[in-house]
Amino acid sequence: MGAARRDLQLRRLGAAAAGVAVVLGLLATIGWAFGVPRLHSLPVLGKTTGDAAVACVLLGVAVWLNVAGRWARPAAALAAVAAAIGLAALAERASGVSLAVDHLPAGARTGQMVLETAAATVLAGTAVAAWALRPRAVRWSQGAALGLGAVVLLALLGQLLGAGEGVIAAWLRPPSLQTTIGLLALAAALVLAQPRAGLLALLRRDSAGGVLGRRLAGPVIVLPALLAWASLDQDRRSVLGTDAAVALYAATLTLVFGWLFWEAARRLDRYDETLRLGESRWRAIFESDRVGVAIRDADARLLDCNERFAQILGRGRDALIGTRPDEILSAEQARIAMSGYLDAGQTGRGVRHEQVVTRPDGRDLQARVNIYPVLDRDGKLAYQVTMIEDVTDLRRMEQELAHTRRLESVARLAGGV
Repeated sequence: MGAARRDLQLRRLGAAAAGVAVVLGLLATIGWAFGVPRLHSLPVLGKTTGDAAVACVLLGVAVWLNVAGRWARPAAALAAVAAAIGLAALAERASGVSLAVDHLPAGARTGQMVLETAAATVLAGTAVAAWALRPRAVRWSQGAALGLGAVVLLALLGQLLGAGEGVIAAWLRPPSLQTTIGLLALAAALVLAQPRAGLLALLRRDSAGGVLGRRLAGPVIVLPALLAWASLDQDRRSVLGTDAAVALYAATLTLVFGWLFWEAARRLDRYDETLRLGESRWRAIFESDRVGVAIRDADARLLDCNERFAQILGRGRDALIGTRPDEILSAEQARIAMSGYLDAGQTGRGVRHEQVVTRPDGRDLQARVNIYPVLDRDGKLAYQVTMIEDVTDLRRMEQELAHTRRLESVARLAGGV
């Protein structure tokens, strides 16, 4: 229940981030449509072109529809329209032929969409459409979302460091801060709205990859940008020479990423040692000659067992591999066994019961069975561990003891009479 609540909270955060993109896009769209410059050219945030504003609105609404989970096709259609706007803007830049995309929504030119915004719009539209039409196509949607994040990072660095001069710099002019914030909100929405898939799912896990990802994400993203800004700032102030600044930048990056590499190696070594010890403990239990241990898949088909398990059932170990309880037990005994497996799989908790097991030689024995479900990272049943003990002698001794006590009670009553 806690995990489900956290998933819902993350999806709501994703919807809220998409709402930021919708609000900024709507402000700019209304500003262009009704001639209110203050809305499409906000103080400090700069000017948003009309086509970029319309694309932000379409993509934000598409994310909303996807989060709601009911309107996948309309969401994909809106995302496709936004991607088409971005593709048209890219085609305009590549061919020099006007497709009138920059006439949205005022009917007159509102400014040409910069290259980064056009690429981000295409990537965001692809990510939302893939998510809407094929929810399990995580690699497509998350890959496009990460590509959008890279473009947003480039835009932020352009805002921080300046566009510079030259042919490439002219093509890679950063969009306005208003547009950049809208793109950043869309990137965050695409990641947060899919809490059980892709990057966010990995970062939330307690695995080695999840821990390393959480520790390395911030430094890997932030430190290179900060070092680049510091290097350019000192170059403008002429504190150090260019050669010294480049050397200092390279040395700092080497030091930082060397430390990150050492931290990653140290933690992976620790997890490897923990895993090795866990496997050793499990192997000691599995090879026990007192308790029968078996591993079954989600359909209760035997994957592996130890020799004691095969001895209790009176069959060869190789003959048991791949079998289900209904293939080696009587109908009633198989029903009891399968009921235990079903209960463990549905509840996710261990199940204990006792039942009679008939061996191939016709001998009946009393077995104490413990079933422990093992769930995967998504909470689904991966396999089940069965531990079985032959308690036939124990139950016979208990019956004999109870019988002896009854006889003693009868003897005491007879003596009293």
